[in-house]
Amino acid sequence: MLTATSRIVRAHLASVFIPLVLLGIDASPLRAQGATQSATADSSRCDPIDADRPGIADGSHVIDVGQLQLETGYLQERHPEGDVRRRLSFVPTLLRIGLASRVEARLEGNTFSHERASAADGSTTARSGVSPLFLGAKILLSDPEQNGTLSVATIIRVAPPSGTDEFSTHRVTGDVRVVANWQFTPTLSLNPNVGYASNEGSDGTRFGTALGALTLSWQATSRWNPFVDVAYASREDAGGSWSMIGDAGVAYILDCDVQLDFSAGQNLHGVTAAKPFVAAGISVRTDLLRRATHSLDHRHGDRPAQSARI
Repeated sequence: MLTATSRIVRAHLASVFIPLVLLGIDASPLRAQGATQSATADSSRCDPIDADRPGIADGSHVIDVGQLQLETGYLQERHPEGDVRRRLSFVPTLLRIGLASRVEARLEGNTFSHERASAADGSTTARSGVSPLFLGAKILLSDPEQNGTLSVATIIRVAPPSGTDEFSTHRVTGDVRVVANWQFTPTLSLNPNVGYASNEGSDGTRFGTALGALTLSWQATSRWNPFVDVAYASREDAGGSWSMIGDAGVAYILDCDVQLDFSAGQNLHGVTAAKPFVAAGISVRTDLLRRATHSLDHRHGDRPAQSARI
């Protein structure tokens, strides 16, 4: 999920306050449920949150109509380049909005971005900015209720020229991917992704690249979900070679509507990917429509519990 002036300040504040606002939306219900909901996080009365972070590959799950799901965190990358060491920091954020039984809207980007470069002579430079924003949708193509353990969806994203300073783009970019969930054992699942992206190169030209990713998740318990994954791009820059990264991590279902995560990874091939990177995040879900018409004690109805795709 690895893509100064008043605009930057506002974006930085938004990246901090949006998560707090949505957490505030969930705060009262969480307090009201207290230990009861925590105790039932893995019961038949709980539909656990299913987040697309922290793994590289996205899942096929589409959130319910009227739900809002915020997935955000902190990502730090290190890029050694000869005598210069660069450290990049981002606040990757994905906002998912349930529109229909098979469609969700998505807004995502690295939001506030910061780079610090340190030279061998001890000198440092720093710059901050706002990364481009992607607008997109996830559409469920094949429901697991129809095909047993396999579900398939497509994710389409477009980013108009946006961002600030060195983090901006001047061309329309985007990608389309087919994503799947395959629960091949009760505790193990695979998330393969394949697709194509149109990106803007470091020289300002447009280039295309084939994409692939694969996440293996293990539902060790109803709350703990370790994973490993890899991602491939046929071209990392205009005129560049192919690249591959790998990472591993764990997600913890803190509550029916809250997930925490941590992951770390490394560039396996190529020159532009991080060496290494670490990330930590939180995912929060709120159900506006159902809360408006049902008591909190019955917000999840009688739906069976679902295995979280981490």
